[in-house]
Amino acid sequence: MKTIILGANGLLGRHIAAQWQQLAGMRCLTPTHAELDLCDHAAVAAYVAQNPCALVINCAAYSAVDTAESEPDWAAALNHHAVANLVRVCDTVGASLVHFSTDFVFDGLQNGTQATRPYTEEDAAHPLGVYGASKLAGECAVLASSGAHYVFRVSWLYGKGGQNFFSQVADWLQQDRLLSIVSDQVSIPNDVARLAQVLVQWHALCAGMDSAARDQFLQQRRGLYHLVGGVAMSRLVYAQQVAQAMGSKAIARIEGVSASTFEAVAKRPDYSVMSAAKFAEVFNIAL
Repeated sequence: MKTIILGANGLLGRHIAAQWQQLAGMRCLTPTHAELDLCDHAAVAAYVAQNPCALVINCAAYSAVDTAESEPDWAAALNHHAVANLVRVCDTVGASLVHFSTDFVFDGLQNGTQATRPYTEEDAAHPLGVYGASKLAGECAVLASSGAHYVFRVSWLYGKGGQNFFSQVADWLQQDRLLSIVSDQVSIPNDVARLAQVLVQWHALCAGMDSAARDQFLQQRRGLYHLVGGVAMSRLVYAQQVAQAMGSKAIARIEGVSASTFEAVAKRPDYSVMSAAKFAEVFNIAL
């Protein structure tokens, strides 16, 4: 089997590629941006045509949440239009597409008031900013196809080999300073290594099937899933747990503040906890 992993130099893509390449009988292609510009739609179509595959995993994204507010065209180009093109290409060659999205498609509200329960796949998405809107448009492009495609929403990714909230906090905690952390934004931190393992487990469910059975398995279960695991917490609690894990290396003092203190360019949801119950039920894989 052959799999194409796009965005393999990013935090999530790097971990997925590392585990995918160890699968028996799997040939894994990980083109870099220099080798394949996803915004060059003709080039993407030619690349997939030249490298027939059963699965395309798209980890590439425009993820600069604040910068997206002043670069909406760039955000849309990668998060929406490039994804729509990938769907067309995969449909043409009969490949399944796995596309990753975000908890930022939600606004933190349920029935017009502050959300208090984890979002399910049935809840309406109402992004607050350009980034979330571009990711939602990409989701819609995937789900509009009748192909055996999947959208996996993830949240608050952390792990080795890339800049993320965990790595930033770990650096800040080693400085003799007062560290102000947002206390009123809540979601679920996710270890990218664990998500990569889950994706391998998901693939293993149909890896031993012949092509017809595999296609049927993927087609029958296609759609939108929340791929999250762990405990919901605020940014403040997250930082406190990092400090506890670091022990004596953490010398900074931590205080909780409101998100409004920072006056970020893009508004974030105060609550974006998602439930992975559907994924666990359909695939019998608990995160």
